[in-house]
Amino acid sequence: MRKRFCYIIFLFCLACQPNDTIVSKVTESFVFKLSADQIIAGEGITLQILNKEKYNGKAKLLIESGLSIRYIDLTIDKNSVDIDVNADQLIDAGVVNIMLLVGGEIKYQKELTVLASDIVNPIELFTGPSTIWVNDIQKSMLVALAKDQYGNAAQEGEQISFKSRYPNSAEAESIIEVKNQLAYKIVDSDFESGKILMGISEDRSSGKEQRVDVVQLWPEEIKIQLVELLPYADSRQFYKLNTSVLRDVNGDIIPDGTMVEFISHFKKRKAAYKSYTIDGVANVYIRNPSFPSLWNVYAQVGGNVVKSNTIKLDFKSNVKDLSYKITDREIIVGPITSYIGQYIPDGTRVYLFVNKERVREESEDGFVRFERPDDLSNVIIRVAGETYTVTDD
Repeated sequence: MRKRFCYIIFLFCLACQPNDTIVSKVTESFVFKLSADQIIAGEGITLQILNKEKYNGKAKLLIESGLSIRYIDLTIDKNSVDIDVNADQLIDAGVVNIMLLVGGEIKYQKELTVLASDIVNPIELFTGPSTIWVNDIQKSMLVALAKDQYGNAAQEGEQISFKSRYPNSAEAESIIEVKNQLAYKIVDSDFESGKILMGISEDRSSGKEQRVDVVQLWPEEIKIQLVELLPYADSRQFYKLNTSVLRDVNGDIIPDGTMVEFISHFKKRKAAYKSYTIDGVANVYIRNPSFPSLWNVYAQVGGNVVKSNTIKLDFKSNVKDLSYKITDREIIVGPITSYIGQYIPDGTRVYLFVNKERVREESEDGFVRFERPDDLSNVIIRVAGETYTVTDD
């Protein structure tokens, strides 16, 4: 046991002996220098390669940007080789890595900063929203994406002139700067409705004129009223509704062309009719239904943002009188007259029920003809909500 312990101590002492191995310093076999550390996109540079290894043979120069990779083939046969990198090889703005490849191995690399060149026409502009509320309630924004001839975003801090003209105001000018590749301006709606015209320019470059429409607010309330009505289920007739003068919360009449939607519904049936204001008032004509029914009508603006009162319209049957004649082959229904003594409209649906079986025909010149059934004991005629029992008298 004692011998084993001594042996372990001996091995531990050997492991703790200092390492006398000499670590040699790694030296670079190739080095190159750039004629500039920073250039403008589209400019060329000169690169000097120092061949410390005294290499003689083929090599490649790799130029890597955030958007592309380009190669230049070259021959190294001297201790110092000058290479001209053409302008078309250096068109991508940003940090560019230039690497020397020998035998597929990167021997040396260096970074080059490439700045965007001058801004060119047209400067891309984006504006939104294009319609905003008056009274400084809502804002819009104009964003400029200025680029050089190679498609690079403009340099950070580049100054661009912003011009605007508010309704009934003089032109105003201010300076905006490119930050994170964009230049922008936030536009307030101010306190007067109309058009805000905007534009930007930079030296000899500019963009298309932009426009933001400043509109009045929604009406504070809507009231509708019935103007004309014949309360009969006659689809030849129309009833008319209009709104009161619509004003916003400031008491101003809402602008012409504001859409007002009139909604008419009966049970599960619903119809929408669009109208547009003139001098703050919207009008609509709605066709009478073709059957007796009770309809509810209301108006709304902004997709139910503001809703009006509801008007109930009770349409009675437009059939005043109906006669029929039974022949050997037919049941001739007619003349069917309306509430003013005229024939009901052509195309009015008339139904004949025979023992719960239904036959439908459409009227023409106030008359309808049905084939006579064999059994007349349970025959009913129905038209425009009115029901008549047929008897063979």
